[in-house]
Formats: sequence, structure tokens, C-alpha cells
Amino acid sequence: MARKCVICNVERSELRENIEGLIDDGGSYVEAAKMANDNGLDVSHTSVQRHIENHTQIKYCSHQSDPLVEIGEPIKIKSWDQVDTLMNDQLREIMGNLTLICNNKLKSYMKGEAKFPKDEFATMRNTYAMLNKKGDVFEVKD
Repeated sequence: MARKCVICNVERSELRENIEGLIDDGGSYVEAAKMANDNGLDVSHTSVQRHIENHTQIKYCSHQSDPLVEIGEPIKIKSWDQVDTLMNDQLREIMGNLTLICNNKLKSYMKGEAKFPKDEFATMRNTYAMLNKKGDVFEVKD
């Protein structure tokens, strides 16, 4: 017989709501498990992850789950100059976001709450290389 979800069966519904709220606000599974343990509920971060994925409508992106993808309208480009400008703008925005992600994950690592973010740093390094060598990386053929 399958085990019941510890979080679903917690007697204090406000604790369950706090756990779900923390994740919904962008907190990590590790942070939610620590908060639950601090409030007397013995759960692991994987228990929190299973609860969120199987028993809630919360969509949480992490390196362990498929990223959420929102498809919008296609971008209409009239010249290659627009492609260069668009790519440059997008890569700069990505670099800014990656810098914030790496900074937050590094802080969690330094607190002993997460693994070293080597994949995130590799992604940032590769994006930086594309930003600086976009002509070499993206060959335009007419």
C-alpha cells in the first residue's frame, strides 16, 4: 500500500499552506522542508517536491523538472540588422537573469542548503561567449 502524503495529512492546515505558499513564491524545496522541520513536521525536500508536483496546481521550475515554456507570437524581422539587435538584447537579458540565479544559488550553497551551481555557471559562461562572439557562433547565410 502506498504511503500517504505527509504534507497533505498534516493536522495544522496553516503549515501546509505556508509550505505551499513558500514554493509558490519561488522558494526552494530545501527551504520549504527546513521551514516544515522548524515547525515540527519531519519531511525531506523530496517529500515537499512530490507533494507540490502530485497534490497541488503549483508549477515550479527547477533543474530537476521540465522548464515551463510559454509560446508567444512569432517575431517579425525584416532585416538581418534586426536579428543582430534582437539577439544582442535577448542575450543581455539572459545574462542578467543568469547572474541573479547564480548569485542566489551560490548563497544557498554557502549556507549548505544546495549543491554548487556548476551547471548554472556553465550556462552563464556559454551565454557570455555567445554574446561576445555572436558572429562566430551564429553564422548568417543569405
